[in-house]
Amino acid sequence: MNNNREDAIQLLVVDDEQSNLDLIELLLRKEPYSITSINNGLICIKIAETNPPDLILLDIMMPGIDGFGVIKKLKEKTHTKDIPIIILSALVDKENFVKGLKLGAVDYIAKPFNTNELIARIRTHTNLKLVTDKNIKLIKSLEDTRGKLEKAIYLKDELFSIITHDLKNPFQGILGLTEILSNNYDSLDDVERKDISCQINESSQEYYDLLDNLFNWINIQKGAIVIKKEEVNLNEIVEKIIQKNKTALENKKININFNPKNILEVLTDKNMITTSIRNLLSNAIKFSYKNSEINIELYQDGNNILISIEDYGIGINKNKMDHIFDIKKHISTEGTGGEKGHGIGLSLIKEFIEIINGKISYKSELSNYTKFIISLPSK
Repeated sequence: MNNNREDAIQLLVVDDEQSNLDLIELLLRKEPYSITSINNGLICIKIAETNPPDLILLDIMMPGIDGFGVIKKLKEKTHTKDIPIIILSALVDKENFVKGLKLGAVDYIAKPFNTNELIARIRTHTNLKLVTDKNIKLIKSLEDTRGKLEKAIYLKDELFSIITHDLKNPFQGILGLTEILSNNYDSLDDVERKDISCQINESSQEYYDLLDNLFNWINIQKGAIVIKKEEVNLNEIVEKIIQKNKTALENKKININFNPKNILEVLTDKNMITTSIRNLLSNAIKFSYKNSEINIELYQDGNNILISIEDYGIGINKNKMDHIFDIKKHISTEGTGGEKGHGIGLSLIKEFIEIINGKISYKSELSNYTKFIISLPSK
């Protein structure tokens, strides 16, 4: 029998005697409870597992699994172990009373019971349950708030670290080159002026890329990233990125192998995939040995389009492999030409790729090679 009222405290009453179930419902008819009455221990367990009540009133002597068996089963499972159980039983000896409490019952009421006592004890234990539930929710809310505050403090510290350290490097390079150019302009020939101009352009591009990474990373942490999907020609993106890195490639005499067999297009966010490929190629150049090469491949594998960038350089140390995408570890390795790093590139790439429903993986061997592979859904 059910006496269900929404927003009421949920009681599950279990007794194999229908007269006892009817009596309890009658006694509690004016109380703010929604009552489900059943006469079987196994059904009690199933109901408690699928729709945990606020309190169970449980008889001990029942056919099949008895009340003690029901308590034991419910206390073994995480989502039912905290349901308060009051035993209602004609077994009034101390041994059964102690056994019920040891198994996890919160109270033991002897039959025949006093109506006022029954109502008072139900109120006590349901109120305790409600207070406990509220406290659990409050604790979880406080833990969530603490987590957010800790993240905010960490992001602030990380931002200050990047601003005070990483943003200095490109500026110092640009200032030094412009100083040379302005102080020695007349004594420099056209080749020297062009060389310095190219270096200024390269440093400016490095500075711009760092700022772009930084702003993108901040927006991700703020949840302010907006995905704009469009048909993207990956071949064109790779070609443009290679062209932008032409000076850096020439300085290290690195040869790029990129000979796409097919034009590959994918529906994705152009800015995110461009930034990801740009950072991967920048890293590949940074960590490549002079007079080496970088292989870039675009190909389709089933329902996925893969972007592979492989360099032959310093590789990744084994003790860093598990943390290369974790900005909290702030892994920043100097490049083969003394290039400095800011530590957010790979973290940003991973977050971007996951936002556009892709995956990123890598293989590496120390002092030999590193290969990153981006996998994007083709549809």
